Amino acid sequence: HGKGDYLGFGDAEHPVALQLGGSDPADLAQCAKLAEERGYDEINLNVGCPSDRVQNGMFGACLMAQASLVADCIKAMRDVVSIPVTVKTRIGIDEQDSYEFLCDFVQQVAENGGCETFIIHARKAWLSGLSPKENREVPPLDYPRVYQLKRDFPALTIAINGGVKTLEEAQQHLQHLDGVMMGREAYQNPGILARVDS
Repeated sequence: HGKGDYLGFGDAEHPVALQLGGSDPADLAQCAKLAEERGYDEINLNVGCPSDRVQNGMFGACLMAQASLVADCIKAMRDVVSIPVTVKTRIGIDEQDSYEFLCDFVQQVAENGGCETFIIHARKAWLSGLSPKENREVPPLDYPRVYQLKRDFPALTIAINGGVKTLEEAQQHLQHLDGVMMGREAYQNPGILARVDS
C-alpha cells in the first residue's frame, strides 16, 4: 500500500528472497502469490523480530510460542506458490528457551507446515525488557545448539545467523550446517560479499 515500488529489484540480484511478517494465513498466502508474480525466488516468514510494534501485530518472535499457527501460515503459502517458503527464527523466547522447545517448534512447522528450510538466529529473544538492538547483542550466542538441531533434523536445510563477521567464520559454520546468513556485517561492510563466490 506504499506510494513507491518497494518490491522492485534488478535482474542481477537473483536469487532474491522476500521476507514477510504476519500471522494470518490467508493474508500471507495473498502476499506470497504477489511476490512470486513479481519474480522473487523465495518467501521467508519472520519469526525472529522481537520489537514491541511487531508483537502488537502478532508477528515476529512471539510466534515461536504458536508453532501450530506458524505451520498453518507456511502451509497456506506453500499451497499457492511453487517457490520455497522458509522460516527465520530464534533459538527461543523469554523463559521458553529449552532445546526441547526449539525442537518442538521446528518439528511442528516442518511436519505440519511443510517447511524444509530454517534460518536460525543463534540467540533467544527477550520479548520485553530489551530493545530490538539489544536483542541482537545481549542474549548470548549458542552456535552448538544450532549444530545439534541439524544433527537431529538431518533432512532439513538449516542455516545459521548471528554474529558472523568473516567468511572464515562462515566456513567454520558450514562444516556443521547448510548455510550461513550474514546480517549486520553484510550491510555495514557489503564489500565482504564480493569474496563469497571465490
